[in-house]
Amino acid sequence: MNLRYASLNVNCAKVNRTPFDFKEEITEFITKHSIDILHLCETDFLSLEEAADFVIEHFSTVLPTKLTVSSLQKVRSILLVRSDLTRYCEQRVDLECDDFPAIWISLCLPKTPKYHLAGVYREWADFNGTRSVNMQSQLLRNFGERISVARRNKNHVLLAGDWNLNLEKFESSDWYLSNVAEALKDICAREDLCRLDVGPTFTYCKNDEVRESTLDFFLSSNSLLSTEKITCGFSDHDAICVNIPTYAREQRKEIFIRQRSKIKNIPKYKRDMTKAMGEWIQEFGGKSVEEMANNLTSKLQSVMSKHAPVRRIRLKKNFQMGLTQSTKKLMRDRDTAKKELYTCSSNERKVRHEAYKRIRNKVKSEIRRGRRSNADKKLKSGENPWHVVRDLLGDRKSTTLPLMENGQEIENDQDKANAMNSFFVSKVVNLQSKIDQSRKEDPIKRISKHVNRHWRPEFSFREVTSNEVAKILRKMKNSKACGLDQISSVLIKPVIEAIAPAFTVLINSSLAEGIFPEIFKIAKVVCIYKGRGSKKEKSSYRPVSNLSLIGKCIEIAVEMQLSEYCEKYNVLGIHQHGFRKARSSSTALLTAVTRWRAERRNNKVQGVLLMDLSAAYDVLSPEIFIRKAEALKFDKNVLNWFRSYLSGRSQVVEVGSAVSERLWTRVGTPQG
Repeated sequence: MNLRYASLNVNCAKVNRTPFDFKEEITEFITKHSIDILHLCETDFLSLEEAADFVIEHFSTVLPTKLTVSSLQKVRSILLVRSDLTRYCEQRVDLECDDFPAIWISLCLPKTPKYHLAGVYREWADFNGTRSVNMQSQLLRNFGERISVARRNKNHVLLAGDWNLNLEKFESSDWYLSNVAEALKDICAREDLCRLDVGPTFTYCKNDEVRESTLDFFLSSNSLLSTEKITCGFSDHDAICVNIPTYAREQRKEIFIRQRSKIKNIPKYKRDMTKAMGEWIQEFGGKSVEEMANNLTSKLQSVMSKHAPVRRIRLKKNFQMGLTQSTKKLMRDRDTAKKELYTCSSNERKVRHEAYKRIRNKVKSEIRRGRRSNADKKLKSGENPWHVVRDLLGDRKSTTLPLMENGQEIENDQDKANAMNSFFVSKVVNLQSKIDQSRKEDPIKRISKHVNRHWRPEFSFREVTSNEVAKILRKMKNSKACGLDQISSVLIKPVIEAIAPAFTVLINSSLAEGIFPEIFKIAKVVCIYKGRGSKKEKSSYRPVSNLSLIGKCIEIAVEMQLSEYCEKYNVLGIHQHGFRKARSSSTALLTAVTRWRAERRNNKVQGVLLMDLSAAYDVLSPEIFIRKAEALKFDKNVLNWFRSYLSGRSQVVEVGSAVSERLWTRVGTPQG
């Protein structure tokens, strides 16, 4: 980001006009060329009062405090400073001369080197109207002393204006102003200033010949500044402009998410939900499962939106929970001390910086102490230790993703969501393409042999009771996570008795008809950072599906009956420890260690092959699963239900408050 400082001679002395006559042109010039600070010279205001009346909208006018004798008591230079910059500017009256027209300001922007800016107009005649070269040289040397003061502490200096010295003749020994030019060159050499030349800026006619001179230029302590010449059209001078690099304050991007608010009136919420569920049970007769599911979802959403509406919430950047009032006050004091660093003088800065560091370190200590205290309270109250650790380390769930694609950052959350959804779907397709089809075996043969050796009855669904459904709902984690329907367990827990009968009717209808409702097949995927790799890479995130709560209830009701059947008739075998009651990775490891020790006593050499299947659930084949279910003697209605459950699946990805387009998945089962 650059700050643009320009200088323009408006030539009022020759045309017998004032800047008021050019006000519209000057305003248009500032707007068109995005000027932040403008120096106007040869303005020839008759008094300071008249000059003070010259105001450009959104700019502040800075006037000299001293009128030189040679200027015939006229205001020959003014500065126009953009209003929002004035808090970073200070007029330097101590640098003004009694006999050389110049206006000085100090510019101290955040995280930017300090600059002393001067608007200069070197008059070409003294107060008697004579052209005494010696006097002009002496006036310039007096001005050089002020430059020396400004250059103390290695501060940057930038002088701009009409010097009435033609740069093209600076090296000419027979030029009548060569002594004045030598005086200026001596100042530049002593103060380590360079001339920034933009080319000829003054056009005039002499002896019927159009000529050009370089009268307007910059003197700068920074030789790397970029300059340009701007033709204005209402003066015989062209404007000169320099770009001063400044700290580009990063614009904070606001992040929004959609979230339900808390229920304020629980008793009324229960009454409204009981009434809505009673109406639904009376209306469901004769309708299909799909219609029942859609209608039930609509009823639930209607009551929940009334008592806990979905709102668009702005996330605070680096928000920290549990801060005490004393810590917040310290943080405000720290921020105030930091701001004061940019406005204090160079002599005060060292002392203020030490004070700022003391407050900053105290804030850090208070925040750490507060986090430890909050963690101790949570652990003593019996909260899950893993949740406490997650809060301390920070949740890896990303509300916004700094994604890069084809070397360019994706700015829009909607585009990020679509990109991640396409990536997750294509990842499964790529994994399937890598499977060596020539080495696959038919898994049904082994299952058929096992089934033929061991008799078992055909598996079929039974009806679930309202008490069983209520038990399922009570065992669900108390979470705000939800599918696209915005129905979470937090909103369900207070009204379990009211909704359990309606859920029971829907579940039994789904099992009886062998249909899993389409509305529950859409997964809302959130991207979780894996904790390794660049956050700009899509492969550094894993998908976690948030499913509909009602759909989960149907799944758990089926899982309960299927697990009971499998355990009773030993369908899963003794070696499977995952997803089984009273079994876990601990029992798997204990069993393995016991076998290793037994074999070691028999002096046998042992080797262990550990495998991890990439995206195992994402590549599950519905066709193979159904064939296995047929071999295990699941009845026709159960097979139809599983076909319905595994087919027609789709997903969307949520980033911030943006949701991607819906994509269909041919294989796999969602993990939520």
